[in-house]
Amino acid sequence: MYRLLFLFVFSVIISLPIFAQKNTLLKEWQGVWKGNLEIWSTKTEKPQSIPMELHILPTDSAQKFVWKIIYNQEPRNYILYALNSEKGVFMLDEQNGIKMEMKLWKNLFVSTFEVENNLLVGTYRLQKREIWFEILFYPKNNAQKTGNLPEQKIPEVVFYPSQVLQRAVLRRK
Repeated sequence: MYRLLFLFVFSVIISLPIFAQKNTLLKEWQGVWKGNLEIWSTKTEKPQSIPMELHILPTDSAQKFVWKIIYNQEPRNYILYALNSEKGVFMLDEQNGIKMEMKLWKNLFVSTFEVENNLLVGTYRLQKREIWFEILFYPKNNAQKTGNLPEQKIPEVVFYPSQVLQRAVLRRK
């Protein structure tokens, strides 16, 4: 009987630090961030500006976060999963069948993806008390080639002129 009681008390004591842990992963990123998104295009002279919010909130799991983006009062409810936080590998689940890997390089989240023959590079940079958000948009059909001089050992380089830049500076509220 005493042995069972000892094992029970011992297992509770061992478990206490696990239950006491709070979600400290991405602690400096967590919060509600607000600002204005400016959308620049090669087809317009002035940028369009709309309100933007980014909510990065903990959940009941240390490896799962609410990642909610609100553009012009239209929410997009995503979930961010830490796949390997030591290596900075995360997965953004848009909860509609689309899941994209995001890489965290110190204070910079980066994702590169293709949608409808367009390349997009998205970044979230934590700068002191702000998150700098940018998406660059590159139509693949505008690809241009240069280089390709084998006799000089110069490889072919394909570049994509950017046509749209979305940029916001978000501040924690």
